[in-house]
Formats: sequence, C-alpha cells, structure tokens
Amino acid sequence: MSEYHAPVLVDEVVGLLAPANGQLLFDGTVGAGGHSLAILDACPGCRLVAVDRDPEALNEARRTLRTHGHRVRFIRARFDEAASDPEIRDRGLDGALLDLGVSSHQLDADDRGFAFRRGVVLDMRMDPELPADAGSLLNEADEDRLRQVFREYGEELRARRLAREVVKRRRTEPFRTSDQLVAAMGTARGAGARAACSQGRAQCRGRARRHRLSLSGGSHREARVPGVESSVHLPV
Repeated sequence: MSEYHAPVLVDEVVGLLAPANGQLLFDGTVGAGGHSLAILDACPGCRLVAVDRDPEALNEARRTLRTHGHRVRFIRARFDEAASDPEIRDRGLDGALLDLGVSSHQLDADDRGFAFRRGVVLDMRMDPELPADAGSLLNEADEDRLRQVFREYGEELRARRLAREVVKRRRTEPFRTSDQLVAAMGTARGAGARAACSQGRAQCRGRARRHRLSLSGGSHREARVPGVESSVHLPV
C-alpha cells in the first residue's frame, strides 16, 4: 500500500468493474495507483490506461504499478481530455473508474495549497505547472464569476455575500493565503462562523466538512467523504 494515498472501497470497485482478460480498462484519476493495482492484480490478461493531471501523482502511480508496467499506459491529462486518445477513440473501453476529488496527500502537502490550514498559500491547482492558481481567481475574477463559482461548485448558500466580501477585501490587499479566504468566509457567513474560526482551525475544518467550498469550474462535483478535510481546487 502506498503511503502517498490509501484508496477506499477497493474490493467494491474491482467487483463492480469485474475485469476480464482482453479488456481495456480506464482509471481516469489514477492518483497513487491503488485502485489500478488491485484491478491489474485481479486480471492478469487485461490492460489499463492510467490518467491524472498531477505529475507527482503519476510518478507515484508508475512506482506502484511497476510490476504491471507492460500492461499500463500513462496519460497526463484531465480524464475528459483522454477521450481523444487514439486507442480509446478507436477501440473504446470495457470499463472505467473515476475517483474524483483531491487525495489525502494533496490535502496534507501545504505547498499544494488545497487545505485551509493557517498560512497555506492559495494554490489549489491539480496541475502545478498551469499558470492560474486559486489566488489568481480570487484576485482577478469579477463578482458575478466568483458568485457563480461559489454557488455552483461550492454549494455556498451565501455565495453573493462571499463574492462581494472577496472583491471588497482584495481592493486593499490581494488574496495570498488560506487565512484571508477563511476570514472572508467568516464575515460572509456571520458571527457564528467567525466565532468558530476564532476557536481554532479544527472547528473551521469541521464546519467545512458540512459545507464544502470548491473553487472549481469543472463539470463534476466532489464526493463528500466523512472525515476528509475541506478542499478547494481549480479545474484549469
């Protein structure tokens, strides 16, 4: 088992996919490769296309799947972009897995900027080589765009107030760290949220589990997983 990220529901995934010899399978968010490893172990005669946007995750997946290297092909891309791959387009797939969202490793790595821990820089890019990060979005998007992002992808009930607060605060100081975003969220949500934040980030994380904020413009929503710290990511 990789220390990078522990996959969940492995037996259930393998059971539902029911891989068979001769099949071409697809892991659209391979991460550390835990699910892919179980699939390939269960089916010695199938092949797998492993896709991820995160180069660090792909490197970890290559290590995890090294014993099956001849049966795995890696693609660095978004899972929807992989549909244009010639083999997938011409042959089709026999099964696909999309384990969407951020990994525990991405949440734990402060330099990736996915968590709301104190002082963490607002990065939140799945692909760290892309030019725009979460701070850029908060500092440059207009109020309507921010409201749309907060409401549609973060399911933020006070999306309009939060967007207005972000625009107000960035006039005097650009957003750089999670502390600034948490402060804006506290103001937009009222005194109760501010009090919880003042008592410590543990309460803020607990609140965030119930009310996930996702700075995302992608076509999917993140799954809620009990016990997983809130995250924010950009679909760029």
